[in-house]
Amino acid sequence: MNSKNRSSLKLILLELGLLYLFAGNMLAVYSTVLPYREYLTLIIAIVGFWDLFKFIDLRKIQTEHILTPLLFVAPIIAITTFILYIQRCDFILTIQQVGKALAWIGVFSAAYSCGVADPKALEKLSLYSCTTFIYAYLFLGIKSFSAYKGIPQLSMAYYTLFMVPLALMSKYELVKWGVVGASFFTIVLSFKRAGLIAFILALAVYFIIEYKFSEKESRERRMIILKVLIIISAMVIFLIWYTYMEGPYSVVTKFQSMTEAKGFQRIPIWKTSIKMLRESNSIQCIFGHGCDAVLKNSPIGYSAHTDTIEVLYDYGILGALLLTIFTKRIFQVFRDLCRVYKTAAAPYAAACTISLVIASVSHVIIYPSYFLAICLFWGLAAGAIDSGYYRIIEDKIDNGRYDKT
Repeated sequence: MNSKNRSSLKLILLELGLLYLFAGNMLAVYSTVLPYREYLTLIIAIVGFWDLFKFIDLRKIQTEHILTPLLFVAPIIAITTFILYIQRCDFILTIQQVGKALAWIGVFSAAYSCGVADPKALEKLSLYSCTTFIYAYLFLGIKSFSAYKGIPQLSMAYYTLFMVPLALMSKYELVKWGVVGASFFTIVLSFKRAGLIAFILALAVYFIIEYKFSEKESRERRMIILKVLIIISAMVIFLIWYTYMEGPYSVVTKFQSMTEAKGFQRIPIWKTSIKMLRESNSIQCIFGHGCDAVLKNSPIGYSAHTDTIEVLYDYGILGALLLTIFTKRIFQVFRDLCRVYKTAAAPYAAACTISLVIASVSHVIIYPSYFLAICLFWGLAAGAIDSGYYRIIEDKIDNGRYDKT
């Protein structure tokens, strides 16, 4: 089996593993637990770390490599998380928590290796995005169940939101906009305001970049404008229709009650989290307290509700600095895509937009299960760029030597 076939098999297994994890997490709301999810998460993290060390030579570390910040932040995450949980849990559960904290790094690294071996693997993500319909279906059951139990908000809808960039890679319009529609449906019914803002901004960024890369006065530009008008109309009709729904599916009434009854509750949560930061000792300020430590240590029992504060508290100044460097590298990949792989640039920008919005007022890195789909996308894109394949194609086009056949 050659490297490309091994890469394809690894990617399929990784996608199936994520499907199992996502569906299992959603079914867990019903207390219907799919077995061995924690061990599967740990396996994904281990496989990803094998790939991480395969690309980074410890004898001569490439400081500009996208995986280098992950190589250094991983021990910080692992050690601090182990120390945090070993005081509260047994050894097995502690190791499982470490695996959860490192899973996103494992997915990114494994996907990166697949992208290097097969630069066109990114184009195959559209098929995987069809699993969004499974998550949307599961969400309907969760919605009714949660309404009966009195749970006001549902983050499970984020599984569909983070699949949108993958669907935007599809060349099949039915798949692309079917997934987008399913995601919008679940986000609205979940009453997640941050999710709705992220969804709208991601589509706006996607269309702006698509419009920019299309030729002036072309049919493609006219089609982009038409799609925007159709999508806006469909969203407005959907919201108007569900304004008059009753029970657990009443959207506008629920949004109003959330705002009027409770107001904006994140400010006192942020103040408490910042106070916890100030009360940390020097070692904790540098290296952090461990994954999800804000929730574990908070006197009010809430996480920080923003990754900026959460990362500083959980992984310290050093961890936050390394993750900032990694984020910078992620945006550098977007710059490269705009130059050599324009087809993926707009979906990639949509992925970045969703992640930034959710990270600002909620969590991405700390509760990474929703984030794993985008890590898969980012890893494949970064690997495809670093493979050099698209730069070679660009050079051939510039020199008039590229034959599409």
